[in-house]
Amino acid sequence: MLLWVNLLGMLVECLSNASLIIPAAGKGERLAMDIPSKSLLDLGGTSVLNYILDLWEGIRGPRVVGIPVGTANLFAATVGSRRCTLMECQQGMGLGLTIFQLLQAVPSDKPVVIVLGDDFSIFFSNAKDITKPITYGAVATQGIARELNPAIVADTCAVQVQMETRRIVGVVEKPPAHAPAWRGCGVYCLSPLAIALLKENPQGLSEAFDRWADAGDILIGVPLLANFNINQQSDLQAAREMFARLEGSPGKSARSPRIRIAQRA
Repeated sequence: MLLWVNLLGMLVECLSNASLIIPAAGKGERLAMDIPSKSLLDLGGTSVLNYILDLWEGIRGPRVVGIPVGTANLFAATVGSRRCTLMECQQGMGLGLTIFQLLQAVPSDKPVVIVLGDDFSIFFSNAKDITKPITYGAVATQGIARELNPAIVADTCAVQVQMETRRIVGVVEKPPAHAPAWRGCGVYCLSPLAIALLKENPQGLSEAFDRWADAGDILIGVPLLANFNINQQSDLQAAREMFARLEGSPGKSARSPRIRIAQRA
């Protein structure tokens, strides 16, 4: 009994001490919508960004959102009183460099949860699932979803997983369409070691995970109940339909104004 109490305390501490970064500077040309960031898309009563912030409201560390240059007022109006820091990032610099920039704004000695601004995920139990393996010694984790459509895998990335241990042994970005596979989702948790490795060699997360797996680092795939990486109109519609099925969105309690706009370096 005491062991379970200690483990529960470790999990709560891991989530509470973690930071959250949300790269949300991607416009999404394929959606053909006049919107500065896919994170501002409406799910049916709330934006993708606000859904992410509400889902991760248990994080007590810094919560940093990377936004396109010149959109601070728009994003401030969107998130309202939700606690976060808005940091302007140049569009077109690539996801790897955007994450590298955002990592400079959070502590490097605590876990960091990364959620891409166009990612809509539903966990089997709760969002702590993605942080649990870090408590047990994993270097990093990534959300994964079983994808039956090979074309969707080819548009994202395939994750090779040993399902008996859920250990990630390889990641292939935009693989040739072949068979159903585990698809990498846009939600991650990095340990302090992974943060240091990424700062030492900034690159895309898929490349980094594949390199770390080759090096024998412990990376864990966390199956998600549902996930939509919103690249196409069909993805947005599917995400809206799933959101509508939820009994209620998280984080509806009143909040005090705690938003801060970061000063540009």
